[in-house]
Amino acid sequence: MARDLNWNSAQYNFLSNNLRVAAALAERGYDFRFVLGDGGHDGNHDGVILPDALRWLWRPMSE
Repeated sequence: MARDLNWNSAQYNFLSNNLRVAAALAERGYDFRFVLGDGGHDGNHDGVILPDALRWLWRPMSE
């Protein structure tokens, strides 16, 4: 989330750290999905993306 914990802090910035993890996963070729929202750490974002996240998680894998 763009305004997650410590979003405007130089240390312990969740947004910055999440972007670093996503970049590392992409560099290593992992199959992942990173969804960035605009807001705080709350259930609104989760509730909106949960159905699509579950469809992505349990999607049929191609051979």
